[in-house]
Amino acid sequence: MKTPGRPTYAFWQIFRWPFLIGLSSSIGLVSALVGDGPWDALSWATLVAPLAVIAWFFRAMHPRFPAGLRGNRGRFPGAEGRES
Repeated sequence: MKTPGRPTYAFWQIFRWPFLIGLSSSIGLVSALVGDGPWDALSWATLVAPLAVIAWFFRAMHPRFPAGLRGNRGRFPGAEGRES
């Protein structure tokens, strides 16, 4: 039964990206064990890709300068008028 106001997602829509990230990590770990040279480059690329995805999502969810801290130059909120 579908709950009103909530979208339904297919299995592949939910688990597509976790599956691809896991597959990429597995390929990277196996290629690191297989050989040298191009295999090392493949392992680096496939093992860095999940970290890049994590960093991208973290950056999207947590902006660098939240609205309340823009003018404080690294000080605590509410410390604008106080002497350090």
